[in-house]
Amino acid sequence: MASRLVTTIPVNEVSRILGFSPQTIKNWYKWANSAYNTKGLYFPDPIRDEKGRMYFRQVDINKIRDFKLRTCYGMMKDFNNRYRKERR
Repeated sequence: MASRLVTTIPVNEVSRILGFSPQTIKNWYKWANSAYNTKGLYFPDPIRDEKGRMYFRQVDINKIRDFKLRTCYGMMKDFNNRYRKERR
């Protein structure tokens, strides 16, 4: 039985391609899967390894780029304020 290999790209490489930090991409993923995402914006689910590292497929890069284009300034404000308070 032949298995299909899925080419995955680590979040660090995705961030380099898109020009955003890895932490920004991780925060977008958290926001998109929270109750604060009232617009229903889609963010692709990452593939995680046994250590919890995030990987994306090649086709997900354009989906992440589209996610950024559909967000507007201040949309994640409430989420970021709550998240930063928890970290302090």
